[in-house]
Amino acid sequence: MKAGRDGRHGAEEHPASPAPAGPRSIGLRSLLAMAFGLIGLLAAGTTALVASQGVYAQLRQDAGAELAAAAERVADLLDRGLFERMRDLEIAAVSETLRNPGYGLPARRALLRRLQETYPYYAILLQIGPDGQILATDRGLLEGLDVSQRVYFQQGRHSTFLGDVHEAQLMAPYMQRSDDEPPRVLDLATPILDEAGRLKGVLAAHLSVDWVEGIERSVIQPLLQRHPGVRALVLDSQGRVVIGPRGPGRRQAPLLPEEIRQQLQKGPGSHVIERREGARLVGFAPLDGHRHVGSLGWSVLVMHEATDAFAPAEALRWRLLAIGFLAAQLAAAVGWVVAGRIARPLERLSQAALRLREQPEAVLPAPGRLSEVAALHGALGALHRSLRQREQELSDSEARMRAVLEQMPIGVALAERPSGRVIFQNACATEMLRHPIVVADSVADYVRLGGQYPDGTPLRAEDYPLAQAVLKGRPVQHASLSYRRGDGVTIWLSVNAAPVRSAGDGAALAVCTFEDVTEMRAAAERQRLLAQEVDHRARNALAVVQATLRLSRADTLPGFVQSLEGRVAALARAQSRLAAAAWKGIELGTLLEEEIGAAARGIPKVAERIDLLGPRLVLAAEIAQPISLMIHELTANAMQHGALSQPGGRITVEWRADAAQGMLRLRWQEQGGPAAGPEEPRSGFGLRMIEATLGNQLSGRYQFEWREEGLLLSAWLPLARIVSQERAASA
Repeated sequence: MKAGRDGRHGAEEHPASPAPAGPRSIGLRSLLAMAFGLIGLLAAGTTALVASQGVYAQLRQDAGAELAAAAERVADLLDRGLFERMRDLEIAAVSETLRNPGYGLPARRALLRRLQETYPYYAILLQIGPDGQILATDRGLLEGLDVSQRVYFQQGRHSTFLGDVHEAQLMAPYMQRSDDEPPRVLDLATPILDEAGRLKGVLAAHLSVDWVEGIERSVIQPLLQRHPGVRALVLDSQGRVVIGPRGPGRRQAPLLPEEIRQQLQKGPGSHVIERREGARLVGFAPLDGHRHVGSLGWSVLVMHEATDAFAPAEALRWRLLAIGFLAAQLAAAVGWVVAGRIARPLERLSQAALRLREQPEAVLPAPGRLSEVAALHGALGALHRSLRQREQELSDSEARMRAVLEQMPIGVALAERPSGRVIFQNACATEMLRHPIVVADSVADYVRLGGQYPDGTPLRAEDYPLAQAVLKGRPVQHASLSYRRGDGVTIWLSVNAAPVRSAGDGAALAVCTFEDVTEMRAAAERQRLLAQEVDHRARNALAVVQATLRLSRADTLPGFVQSLEGRVAALARAQSRLAAAAWKGIELGTLLEEEIGAAARGIPKVAERIDLLGPRLVLAAEIAQPISLMIHELTANAMQHGALSQPGGRITVEWRADAAQGMLRLRWQEQGGPAAGPEEPRSGFGLRMIEATLGNQLSGRYQFEWREEGLLLSAWLPLARIVSQERAASA
């Protein structure tokens, strides 16, 4: 009590005693003004500098990316164009007009002329005999000429051939150009084989490089409207100009720069080349080929002078710096004004706080000029007592909160703001992560936790959802996080984080909740793959139905409908069987019995006229559908022309697996039907479908024998292609 009275007395006797003399100190307002001004200056200046640098770098990168995209577009169009031209030749080479020597010269010329008319950039199309003599051309030119020593003939006898660009020799007199440049062409060739695979000749074409110029113009012209001065070059494998700006040095153009040659091996990109006359921005892309047509080793360059390409970026950069300088000056002025407003009440508050620290029970002066100080003293005293009471209440509340959080079925962690120190984690979090996280004393320590990017590299501390809530006060919802647990197992977490705001809109804590969603993600992935598989199979089924609709033929509409219904029904039955077997394959004997019975259901006791001889063999799911359609066609043929068209006719189907040779031998033999001679018609859809199924889809060999007692079909099919591997593994 004595100390309290002495304190009150001192306060009344020396209400405004001056501070002891000492070193001259700086005023609070001046200090705050300098601090705010300096911070504003640094913040605005740094922001402007960083923003300008970032925008400048991004614009430079965008300029290069735009040129690289144009080069890549030209390269892709060239690759696809070469593929389409080669496909034209391959399709034409299998036509009967070229394969069958019975077709006359006018018919072959007409075929080649139609092909040339579909694509005018063909300089000439040539049918060459096995001895190297030109048999026919689209316009009748050069016929009878010997080209046996030409590379395209020698290479085209064995496989498809794509030659590099060269000056036209044979066709030079017939190719007119508006400039003085000699005409240049690319050589394309493919063998002409008969059904037995014997060489009947070579189909070749000279493709004019004007086709390349057309593609280059279609891509570069829109770019020139935005960036005048852009140029494009197409270079061959030696770095020489194939297509580019006209000029006397075109054919002696410099080789491809080494720095770009090395980067072309990695794919499209851009690069700044420093030259004596100035820097140049170059976008580039290689020609990689398309599908089975390989690459010629060409490359596409799209060039723009660097000063012109980067001019917009330079202008924007200086504008941002100017704006940043003005903003920094404004921030310094605002800082001075704000400092004055903050300093005055703080100075008065600091004096009262000093007295309260020395005399906690002191009574401040009576009402007067210092009445606000007396009110503040009373408020501080009440606040002191209230804080002690609240401290106890908070302690009790914290205990209750911890008990609730410990019972939650998900992981929970609390961190202080703004340090990021983790102050709590419940038992579920420890069990889920297999290690404590309360060892993190700051956001920087989060790097020691188990978060990782999808590629397995450790997650940066600032990228944790809890760090986002701590540092930026920003909530994060349903973030997916790959996490390596303390026992080394990697799991996936669904994470939520947010600052915990009080009634005063402050946030001293951040909360993070997470749960293990590894199994949920795995289930979603399985569902996605299942949906893709269903879509794939539906597309395949629709494609087969479409082909059946397109190729089916009949003399009458009822006949067409009956034929089409039977084939679609065969496809539907195959789908139903596969679905019933969970798409794991179908047993061959069962498939034969059911499909023959379904196709010949109008014949009484047809099952007694069918002999199925062979071991149990499960077909792969993707093979079941074409096999079903083939059996349907054979049965339909037997009903109309073969053994099932006569009361006493029979069908015997035998199959045997030869594991040593990896082949399945399949025999379809008809007996007791009408006699079938060698002139039996063989051009129907059914026969073409059977041949395509056995030869193309099943990669097998086959032989039709039209015997007097009936049809005999022998087929040799690769076991690895047709047998269900899943059923074989389970067996």
